[in-house]
Amino acid sequence: MGTLAGVVATFLGKEVLTRFSNKPCPDQHCWIAVWTAIGALGVSLLLIVLILRPRSGWIFHSTPSSILDQFAKPGEVVPLDVTYDVLARFNEDNYNSNEQLLKHLFWMLYALMTSVIVQIVAWLIALV
Repeated sequence: MGTLAGVVATFLGKEVLTRFSNKPCPDQHCWIAVWTAIGALGVSLLLIVLILRPRSGWIFHSTPSSILDQFAKPGEVVPLDVTYDVLARFNEDNYNSNEQLLKHLFWMLYALMTSVIVQIVAWLIALV
């Protein structure tokens, strides 16, 4: 999404701003669209930084040693279906612990997608 926001700003923004430097827009709607697109680009960049920044609070219930302690016992063979069951439960515990952080990240991702769409529409309106 970050790459898309940059590409849209580069190509459509360059086209709009080059056109306006040669022939200024007589209507106010052109400038509103331009500033909306620039604002949407700023929001996109902010959301990209917020999504990609490291954050604390992630909880993982399984460690490699806890998994090995359950399955790597000398002379004891653990059936494959039991292994899958235990690993699935570890993954479910991890998901349940981190669900709020994931929901927050997904909402920021949806806001980023919306911001990129607003930016594209605003640049296209300014081109018309």
